[in-house]
Amino acid sequence: MQVLAPVKGCGLLGYLTGAISAPTQFIVNTETNETKINPEFESFTKQDQLLASWMLSSLSESVLILVVGLDSSADIWRCLETNFSSQSKARMMQYKLQLQTLKKGTLSMREYLGKAKAACDALASAGQKLSEEDQLLHILSGLPSEYNPVIVTITSAIDLYSLSEACALLLSFESRLDFVSKNNSSLNSESFTANVAQSQQRRNTTFPHNNRGRGTPFQRDSHTHSPVSNTTNNFTPSLPPLLTKVINSSSSINSPPTASPLPPHSPASNPHVSATSPISSSTSEIEN
Repeated sequence: MQVLAPVKGCGLLGYLTGAISAPTQFIVNTETNETKINPEFESFTKQDQLLASWMLSSLSESVLILVVGLDSSADIWRCLETNFSSQSKARMMQYKLQLQTLKKGTLSMREYLGKAKAACDALASAGQKLSEEDQLLHILSGLPSEYNPVIVTITSAIDLYSLSEACALLLSFESRLDFVSKNNSSLNSESFTANVAQSQQRRNTTFPHNNRGRGTPFQRDSHTHSPVSNTTNNFTPSLPPLLTKVINSSSSINSPPTASPLPPHSPASNPHVSATSPISSSTSEIEN
């Protein structure tokens, strides 16, 4: 494709395809019967050699080996066409497969559109140019599901979008998606911060941190009230002498006996006979 464009522009395509053939090299003068070189042949040879020289200078060293020994531009062109026709078909299939399997994935929209255009241009250079509609369908088929709204807009339009209009719409939609995604992430961050603050506030309300000193609040309370309890435990109120004597005599009577068990006819073994009350005895003793 890169070779044919300038050749066609100069009107020299016939030299390559053989449509312009070389004239006879010599002509005979009928009047003098003299043979001389045909001027048209010289002009053709001059133009053909210039074209062949330009073609040879544009070939790489690996390809230049294939055309060694060829003189005319037509011979060089046929050799190249024969050697690269099968490779062109293979490249064409490769470019088609690349275009059909192209997916946006993590690429930006601009990068994705650039890859799609490169594959379409490669197909055109191999001899199969795709229409804008086919190129647009290949581009839309490689987009993820989040682009479904814009895909529906493009495919359901009454007036078909051109390739440039569809690409501009896709770029605008990507910018909108990025904007919405950034806003959502900032809202989630603010909500998380608010939740943390509320949790900390509830925790401070449930467990206030207004205690000073070491130890837990229970330990501090116990230490605070321990002197009072100790004072209460060590405090012994004074009793009147008469009541003190009654208590002492009662304790001496209620103490367990150290003697042998009571006899069968003792008052304790007979339920109808009541023992003398210690308090009454103490009272009588006090009266005495």
